[in-house]
Amino acid sequence: MNGWIGSLTSWGLIAIGVFWYVGAHNRLVRLRAAATQAYGQLDAALMAQVQHVQAMLADTPPPADEVRRGLDTALRGACGQLAASLGAARVRPLHAPTMATVGAAVRAWVAAWHRHSQQPGQDMPALRPGDLLAGTAWPLPASAIEVALPQFNAAVAQYNAAVTQFPAVIVAWLARFRVGAPLV
Repeated sequence: MNGWIGSLTSWGLIAIGVFWYVGAHNRLVRLRAAATQAYGQLDAALMAQVQHVQAMLADTPPPADEVRRGLDTALRGACGQLAASLGAARVRPLHAPTMATVGAAVRAWVAAWHRHSQQPGQDMPALRPGDLLAGTAWPLPASAIEVALPQFNAAVAQYNAAVTQFPAVIVAWLARFRVGAPLV
C-alpha cells in the first residue's frame, strides 16, 4: 500500500509539472502572438506611408532640376529600403537585429522625406534628432503610427518580462523563446 501511495504522489507531481509547463508555454505563446499582432498594425501604418510617397513620386513628372532629381532618387531608395526591412521584420518581428534594421530604415526614410519636402515652396518642420515619429513630418497623418508604435513596444516589454521571469524562464529556455526587441 505504501508503494502505491508513493507512486500516486509521484504521478501527481508529474501531472502538476506538465500542466504548469503547458500553462506557462501557452502564456508565452499568447504574449508573443500579441507582440506579433501589434507589429502587424505598425507595419501596416508604415507601409501606408511608404506607398503614399511611392505613389506621389510616380505621379509627378521627373524634375528638370538636378538637385530635385537626386532627392527623388534618394527618397525612392529610402522607400525601397524601408519596404524591404518591413518585409523582413514580418517574418521575425521580435528579432533584435531585424528591428534595429527597421529602426534605421525608418530614420533614413524620414530624413529623406524631410530633405525632399523642404525644397523651395514647401514649408515642413525640421527633423528632430532621435524622434522616430518626427512629429508632423509624415506625408500622411501619423495617428496610426503614434498608436501602433507604443502598443508594439508595450507588447514586446510584456513578452520580455514574461520570458525573463522565474520560473517561466525555464519554459522559455526549453521552448527556445528569445527576448524580443522593441522598435526604437
